[in-house]
Amino acid sequence: TAWPGEGAGADALEACGERLGRLDDVVQRYARVIDDAYDAAVARAYTQRRATILAERLGRVDEALAALQRVVEIAPKDLDAIRRWQELLERSGRWQDLLIAIEREMEAGGDRTGCLRRMARIWEQQIHNAHEARQLWRRVLRGAPDDPEARDALQRLDRRSVDLDDDVPAPAPAP
Repeated sequence: TAWPGEGAGADALEACGERLGRLDDVVQRYARVIDDAYDAAVARAYTQRRATILAERLGRVDEALAALQRVVEIAPKDLDAIRRWQELLERSGRWQDLLIAIEREMEAGGDRTGCLRRMARIWEQQIHNAHEARQLWRRVLRGAPDDPEARDALQRLDRRSVDLDDDVPAPAPAP
């Protein structure tokens, strides 16, 4: 059939599946289209559509993430696919996996400084690991020595470290 190459046919199938409460059948059909696709672009497009239905309409985030990761494996340089994967990882709070996905973006030729900046923010704000955050902010500064966000973050992390040291009581003198 010609419909897998056309977005309008897929849109109609999804609307019908939604109306009939049979989105699971649409997801299964898309899995067959992906498996039978001769064209990588068709496989990527339907994997993305399948992942969207799984995550946003059926609430099956793990399956959607697996589908998006498959798209990235099929097309490791596809920055749009990598970013869609990252968006779902971020929405679902999967910070360690998001760090891996950002590494993938850098490998694919994404903005290195921007990726390092995002990773540093995740380590600092989401994972609360000041040591890793500090390391990444330093890497940002190596690539962009005048980066104000990195300078501010390092100062903030250093102040926090000093504040924490002030809260630790001194050890008792030896007898």
